[in-house]
Amino acid sequence: MITNPTRRLPTTAGGVTGPRLGAIDVARGLAVIGMILAHLAFGGTDVSLSDPGTWPGLVNGRSSILFMTLAGLSLTFIAGRPRPHAGERLVRARVRVFTRAALLLGIGAALDLLNGGAAVILAVYGVLFLLAMPFLRLSARWLFVSAGIVAVAGPVLANLVPGRGGKPGSGSLATAVKDVPTDGVDLPIAARFALEVLFTGTYPAVVWLAFLLAGMGVGRLALESRRTAALVLAVGATISTIGYGLGHLPGLPDPLDRLATSAPHGGGWGEVLGSGGLAIAVIGLLLLLCRNRGVRTATWPLAALGSMTLTVYVLHIASFLLLPQEAPQQEGDLAGTGASPWFAAASVVAALAIAVVWRTFRSSGPLEGVVTWISNRAADTAPEPKHPTPGDVACKKLL
Repeated sequence: MITNPTRRLPTTAGGVTGPRLGAIDVARGLAVIGMILAHLAFGGTDVSLSDPGTWPGLVNGRSSILFMTLAGLSLTFIAGRPRPHAGERLVRARVRVFTRAALLLGIGAALDLLNGGAAVILAVYGVLFLLAMPFLRLSARWLFVSAGIVAVAGPVLANLVPGRGGKPGSGSLATAVKDVPTDGVDLPIAARFALEVLFTGTYPAVVWLAFLLAGMGVGRLALESRRTAALVLAVGATISTIGYGLGHLPGLPDPLDRLATSAPHGGGWGEVLGSGGLAIAVIGLLLLLCRNRGVRTATWPLAALGSMTLTVYVLHIASFLLLPQEAPQQEGDLAGTGASPWFAAASVVAALAIAVVWRTFRSSGPLEGVVTWISNRAADTAPEPKHPTPGDVACKKLL
């Protein structure tokens, strides 16, 4: 029995102590719960602060963006935090990231083919990990600059490709096999899959790379500092306000209205800044709150869930097979599904229960352990650093 809920959270590179890492796990737990609820058609897509009845719609789109931002932050634990690895350690870090990307692509493709209903994000994860490899050596400043450039250019590139338009269920290998709008051009399956993942899918990589890079930038900061956490919260909230304000500007002509949209999965500047800034603000807020022991104790079930997000996510997608009808094709899509609020609630409770029980005996989930073991074995073929750092130890735990 664990009497101290934070004692299993190790010290990591850059002086990030257990409570700080615990805050990141809590954020991951919130993100995966939000994605579960969004996939099970919890709430609508239109959210108004003046109407509490629309607030459940906050999970749609925003949860997956928080998930991706946290993935970028986790990459910095593998690649050195707060100072990037160099030389032999950088080579080993890139091998780890490349191996994880390949494994996530494989798992994501398998889930897509098994259950083509939900828009599975894992294949996009794998592609984005590959795209992030040239950025592993950058400092926080240049990561934020890179994220800004992608945030501006990504929506433009995505909207230039035929077929972009938020088609339900897009962004998966299953959809690529069946049909992708290509203006009458017959493309091979591999080309269709690349088109889906990079440009036309629910999670277009040319847009979502901005969230990954922003998360990497946050990971380079001194997360153990209260002042830094407060700054992350303030900057994230400011960016979010600007983004959602941009997304609600009236009377914009086409195509500016599509480029400026803040609608979930709209892929516009408003969504990138609004929801991306919100994700950063949530991370900053939790970094502040989890400095308090009482908060860490109260949120330990969420932290347990956040330590095994890959396992829980795969189980969640597999649970769609229990539904009497086809699973939701896109976040917030109620049409043709057998999902209900009761099934959504049961899914969340089951996820928390599994995570708490497993975390009592192990520090990470079973799939996380397999991915870590394989990536570490692959990294053993790279030059061995003479003196392992705390970051080398920490990356054994993080996906």
